[in-house]
Amino acid sequence: MTQQVLKGLSLAVLILASCSAPSDDGAGGGCGGSEASVSCLNVTSIVPTSQDEDTSNVDALQDQCRDAVTGAPTGIEPFGDHNAQVTLVNKQFPTSTATDRAFDIGVIGFSVTYSLNQPCPVGALGCPPLTSITSGASIVIPAGQTVTVTLPFVRLSTKNEYVLAGGN
Repeated sequence: MTQQVLKGLSLAVLILASCSAPSDDGAGGGCGGSEASVSCLNVTSIVPTSQDEDTSNVDALQDQCRDAVTGAPTGIEPFGDHNAQVTLVNKQFPTSTATDRAFDIGVIGFSVTYSLNQPCPVGALGCPPLTSITSGASIVIPAGQTVTVTLPFVRLSTKNEYVLAGGN
């Protein structure tokens, strides 16, 4: 089967806000400062999926499937949205003690942006920009828990936009 792929597509993960102690100067990165004692949200994995299978290969065009030996058509390739399984962990800051309170964390929205590794990949006929995805979907991660959610990665409408703008 011939595949047309969105080349060089990257997911600019989730933009998530968190908080830390007033004494945190951010120099160490990660969660908390020397006085931090609340919760920290970590994105521990992002796994792109399509048709209920893990894959980072995003087809831009639906193809006719063909027999590898005869070349005869065998059917239409399954085609639709690509999603991502995103795993979020709510844990207390490393400087917390057993008596410190832990809090549920709520995500009140997310966005997905697309960018190309420059230059445009060899063999690509076009590298048009794509419209970002923004959602106001709410996600609650209870204190001390791990939650895996399915979020949109590349919608069918984004694939169509890519092709109509000259991408292949």
